[in-house]
Amino acid sequence: MEVHLEKKSIYDPVVEDMKSKYKLNFNIEVIGILVGARGSISNYTRNLLKNINLPTSVFMDMATSAVKGSCRTIQFHLYSHHNNNN
Repeated sequence: MEVHLEKKSIYDPVVEDMKSKYKLNFNIEVIGILVGARGSISNYTRNLLKNINLPTSVFMDMATSAVKGSCRTIQFHLYSHHNNNN
């Protein structure tokens, strides 16, 4: 819930500007979600996404993306230090 409120407070103020800039004629709702670094999805996020009827495959895609991003971060930290010493 904390992530949701934080994201809404950041992005809600710009929704109308973006709708105008890109000529969007539909409602946009900001929904803050949290996916853990190991691909874990909280019950809050899962329930929120189910309420907006996202397919289960989206959950897996989100989790996979989180894990891939974490692996890239780890790789960067492990090898960028080594490369800077050469």
